[in-house]
This record gives sequence, C-alpha cells and structure tokens, in this order.
Amino acid sequence: MRDKHPDIGGFQDTRYVPVRENGKWKYALPFKTVKDEMAAQVHRTGKDHWVTSIKMRNRNISVYDSCTWKMPSITDSMKIQLSKIYWQSDENAELRVNLPRVQQQNNTVDCGLFAIAFLTEFSTTKDDPKNCHFDVASMRSHLIDCINQKLMTPFPKKRSIIPPRRLSLSKGVNVAYEINCAGGCNLPDVFDDMSACDNCGKWFHQQCAGIQPVDSQRSFEWVCAVCSM
Repeated sequence: MRDKHPDIGGFQDTRYVPVRENGKWKYALPFKTVKDEMAAQVHRTGKDHWVTSIKMRNRNISVYDSCTWKMPSITDSMKIQLSKIYWQSDENAELRVNLPRVQQQNNTVDCGLFAIAFLTEFSTTKDDPKNCHFDVASMRSHLIDCINQKLMTPFPKKRSIIPPRRLSLSKGVNVAYEINCAGGCNLPDVFDDMSACDNCGKWFHQQCAGIQPVDSQRSFEWVCAVCSM
C-alpha cells in the first residue's frame, strides 16, 4: 500500500502500540510524525480491537470504528498513537479527532477486516469511506484475492435499498483532546503525570521534564528548561 500510494503518508507498522506497565506507559517503538497532506493508518487500540485513522486533504482527522455499539470513544492508547502521528508542534495544543458514523460489523471478529476496507477505500479513491456500505459476505474472499494478487483494490459494496436512517451505523460524535505538553514530544496528557512550570505556566510530562517520581510527591518550585536559561 505504501509503495502503491506514495502521495499518502502513514502505513506504519501496527506493532507500534504503547503498553502500560506498572502504571506507566512504555512506548519503545514510536510512530513517526506524518507531515504529508494526506495520511492513513491502521491501529490496534490497546483492547484487541482494530480501527483506521485518516487525515484528509482538508486536514480533518477521523477514526473509523466498525464496532461502536455504545457511545464512541478513543482509548488512551489511541490518543497516544494519534498524537504521535498527526499532531504538529507548531499547531495549537489540541488535536481534534472526528468519529464519523460508519457501517458496523455484525459480529465480534470483523474489526480488522473493516479497518483494512476503510484504509483501502480511502487510499485508492481519496474519498471519505464513511458512506461506504460494504458487502460483508464478499469481504473476506476479496481480501484473500487482493493478497494473492499482491494488489489492494476497493472492497465490494452493497447497493442497499434500506433507508440510510435504518442502516447499521455508529453514532457520530466529535472528540477533541488536549496535548498539554511543550517541547515537541507529540504525546497527550494521558501519557504521564504532568507538572506546570512555575514561571511560564506551561505543562510538561514529568518524564519529559526529568522530574523524578519522588520529587512529584512533595511541593516544590520548578521551572522548565526554557525558563531556566
């Protein structure tokens, strides 16, 4: 996919997932920040679930989730992944992520299949896949054919006569979260406990600032590296 669509960034190794150990996030294989006009990425959310994120030409970032029977949400693991891929340090300290209404899977195992279908649809057509209604019965055989032919093509779609309001769609919602960390670490506030500089008031992850855990348990004045110069 990366070789076939060089105008689209992303397509990074899906093993790049943060792991939480002993109350701290470990992120040994970080995603690279994507600066392309368009980008797409398949993610493991940290809960044995797969979704796709897409950055459109208009710079809107959306997450396509085929299993949101309850209110859609973004896991802390996904916040870290999305921040690392899409947030630019010269932009606002907030990354807005949309969760559009999309077709829902009718079982507990097809999330990866839908994630690939959403990714392929955008990559090959440059269109927003939120309005796609895939032919579920043909999706697996189509994926096998694509793998055998070493060429990903859009998944077959079903021309439904069901009114759009009755299709199995997720509840659309817009989600925004703040990146409260200076210094270009490109990680959200959920990544680590944070401390504010007593001079400029900016917030920093304690790991990024070099604040030892023992220090965070007591009250003391602290200034960031920029203010201490």
